Amino acid sequence: MEYSEYSSFPYFESIEFVLVGDHKQLNPYNSVASLSPLTVSPNVMLMNYDAMVTRFTVVHRCHPDATELISKVFYGGFLVSGK
Repeated sequence: MEYSEYSSFPYFESIEFVLVGDHKQLNPYNSVASLSPLTVSPNVMLMNYDAMVTRFTVVHRCHPDATELISKVFYGGFLVSGK
């Protein structure tokens, strides 16, 4: 979904959507000068609104030792290994 499409949400009577991402990973990047103000990720923008936010805390893709390190360094100890 493009950034510009988020503004159309208020026109729907009822809508449910899931936005999955991690604002602590790579920052947004664009090479178009006219869009340079759009350097905040959609996840961060939506987290600033009164929306229901759910945090996934179980990691299944990393070795447990890697998950522990990443959890401590970047996520305040919230992540746990699912392995």
